Formats: sequence, C-alpha cells, structure tokens
Amino acid sequence: MKESPILFSGPMVRAILEGRKTQTRRVVSERSRVGYPHCEIVAFHASMTEFKTVGGLRFETRCPYGQPGDRDWRREPIPADGWYYVRGLLAESAGGDARPVYVRVHDGDLLWGFSERDDPEAMSLDGGPTQEAVEWKRPGDRLWVRETFRYAEDLGEDWERGHTDVNPFLIYDADGHEQYWETDWPNYQPPLNAAEVHNSEGQPDHWRSYGPIPSIFMPRWASRIDLEITGVRLERLQDISEEDAKAEGAIAEPCDHARRTCDEIGCYGSTAKAAFRELWESINGPDSWQANPWVWVVEFKRVMS
Repeated sequence: MKESPILFSGPMVRAILEGRKTQTRRVVSERSRVGYPHCEIVAFHASMTEFKTVGGLRFETRCPYGQPGDRDWRREPIPADGWYYVRGLLAESAGGDARPVYVRVHDGDLLWGFSERDDPEAMSLDGGPTQEAVEWKRPGDRLWVRETFRYAEDLGEDWERGHTDVNPFLIYDADGHEQYWETDWPNYQPPLNAAEVHNSEGQPDHWRSYGPIPSIFMPRWASRIDLEITGVRLERLQDISEEDAKAEGAIAEPCDHARRTCDEIGCYGSTAKAAFRELWESINGPDSWQANPWVWVVEFKRVMS
C-alpha cells in the first residue's frame, strides 16, 4: 500500500467531511500519455490502461494516484508485513471488518496494530485468527488530503507573568476545526511569507496564528483526512453521470430565471452534472469542459483513525 498526497479545495474538503464526496476526477497529463494527445483507449484493467495513437502506436500508463485493493477475501497465510483487512478481528465498535490494521508476521504468529510504528512486542491478536485460519484482503492505496490551514500558538493565561510555554495547534480553513496534539509537537515553522493574521495580545486567552498557508505546503503529519482508493477508471470528462456528479460533491440547485432559457443567459442548468461543470470550469478555466479531456476517475472512502 502506497501513500500519495492530493489537494482539495475548501468546499471539497467539507463535502468529504460530510460524506457527500466519494469521487474525484483528474486530467490525464501529457506526461502520462507520452506526448500523444490524440489517442483512444483500447484496453483497461485495474492496474494499467493501454492507449492507441492515431498513427497506431500503442503504449500503457498506470494511474498515478494509486490502485484499489482486493475485492474478495483470501483464506491463506498472510505473506508479509503490511496493511490488511482481517475478517473477524475487530469488534464493530472498533471498525469491524471495514477497518484495516497493520499486521506483522512474527515467528509464525500474527501481531497487529493501528500503525506500522507500533511496538511489535505490544502488538497481539489476543486470541484472534492464526496463520492457518486467517481471512484477509489487501486495502487500496491511500491518499492523504492537503488543504489550506493556519499555524497557531496558544500562549496560555500566564503569558503576562513571563511564562513562555507555547501550545501550538492548527486551524483548518475549510471548517475552522482546531487540532491540538497530545503527543510531542512536530518540529515545524510556518513559511516566512505566512502573515500573522491574529494576535490577541493583552487578552487573557492570548493566542496568535499565521496564514493562510496554501494546501501545497501542508506536511504529512498535519493532514487530518486519509482516503482509501476503492476504484480507478478512465473516461471522458463529459461522460460523467448525474449520480457520479453527486458523488463528486456537486449539489443541484434550481434555476431562478423563469422568463429566459439557460442557453440564453449562459446558465449551467439545475442538475448536479451542471453544478459539477460550473465547479470544473471555476478551477480549470472557461474552456476546460468543452475540451472534454480524458480523466482519471478515482473512487475513495474515508479511512477513520
């Protein structure tokens, strides 16, 4: 299982948090197509897509964002350390069969934890399945979300008396959520061009913050959303269905122009697909929908920690 970063705007982050967004579409880059923009798909499977150019040249490319995991359960010994779904291991209250765990194969025994950094001596299946009886499947690759955020410092109520204890935390712009750390704070300094946007000096709850810091600069440890890829396919942008547009987080809104048609005033329409087109053009430019490029359709589900 590999991990890759992926950028989302504030509205799309909120859609993921609300459970409304389970798909994203990303343009197949020129690099992926080896410089041949005029080509057609001649074969596609989970790990590779084969293209054919106008001149008959064939080449293959793999989705750069990752691949989905196993669809079916396997009843055989786990081959190596890694992330797996293990049937019957976790109680439903802990995520059940829908929550992956990190498994170590140690002297024929299976040890597990919720992080690959867990101490192997503290990991145990606690009477769970053995190598001979275990049922498992591999999870899909993961995407960790980069979003706009602010770095903040809580100086505490004793700052006036010369106490210099600083309790750093993050503020996520999408919804204003504040994230503190119970463990040691990672060594982090905001970018030099991150402006001080709040400073309540002179107030009992003195705190200050810097930002907004663009999503591209979010480090891995600051990401609060992990996604598991559940499906990958290729299609033309305009082939998106109404249901898929809803899965993109687009919300259909009724038109408010009773006397004129949508074409007359340039309205996108009242469907979720129309809302997705408007969103796509706001991000990629006014002619990006009309270009109808090949796009990677990446389906995902949120991984709960």
